[in-house]
Amino acid sequence: NSVEAITTDLDGNAWIGNNALLYLDYDYYHGALLEFDGNNWTDYRANPNGVYDPNAVVSNRVDEIACDRYGYLWIATEAEWKFNYNLSLFKNGTWKNLSDVAEDFPHPFIRDIKIDKSNTVWLATQLGVISITYSPQ
Repeated sequence: NSVEAITTDLDGNAWIGNNALLYLDYDYYHGALLEFDGNNWTDYRANPNGVYDPNAVVSNRVDEIACDRYGYLWIATEAEWKFNYNLSLFKNGTWKNLSDVAEDFPHPFIRDIKIDKSNTVWLATQLGVISITYSPQ
């Protein structure tokens, strides 16, 4: 797969985002988001076998990954044909889609994510720049 993004989390685990949408068969939709803890790989497969899973990353194309100081992973995906979401949060085994935590969020393709010292999240999109100020829960 085409590697699009790499980051590390607060525990030093590597997270790798790929463009697995290059394949047209759901049987091959694997490896879009991988975690490597130094010994083992974990595959966070989106929509395995074509079944939507609200507790997983929402697309098999991961464009960007960033980790904030609270340990949240911010994962930008290119929206698939039937899903509106394109930004997911992950921490301690729990996924949240941005639409679940923020009302009226536009759904542009996110090309870059940066998080500043005040924990404001900056998203570079094809529509311009979006900033998100949040309090972790």
